[in-house]
Amino acid sequence: MADKYHALYELAKEAFFEEINRLARIERKASVMISVLTIFIGAYISALQWIASKTTPPESCLEWLIIVVSAVLFGSLVFSWVLVLRVFTIDRRRVIPANNGLIEFYKQNSFVTINYGMANKFCEVTRENRGISDKKVKRLIFGMRFVLASGTIFVALGVLIAAQIWISNLK
Repeated sequence: MADKYHALYELAKEAFFEEINRLARIERKASVMISVLTIFIGAYISALQWIASKTTPPESCLEWLIIVVSAVLFGSLVFSWVLVLRVFTIDRRRVIPANNGLIEFYKQNSFVTINYGMANKFCEVTRENRGISDKKVKRLIFGMRFVLASGTIFVALGVLIAAQIWISNLK
């Protein structure tokens, strides 16, 4: 009987620590997305300097299109940044309390009861932490979609700028 509850305790403890690691992995991915966005923003600022110097005031449809696409890209980058930063919201991750109550619980109960009680607590805390992780994953996925959209818009802007340079060289 004791082996069964000890196995349950070990399984619940492993699930608890896996969920803690999952939260850390989600935040690492968000950090990578912030880095990618930082590179996009740097490249966007460089492109914006060229756009301001070459297309102001706009004289053709292509120049207007470049200005519109650069404005859409700005909005997309800002929105992406906000969405990815939301992954880093302060949360109340649950942990197993290590206090006098836990010591008393260990003193007053048998090995089987301790294993069952701790397994039950690990499961409860893991379930609550999983809810936090799931919210962060949804935010990360939504943010990643906007980062990809920003990348696509950035490529489109690059093509438009290249077309503008090519047309300017033909004149």
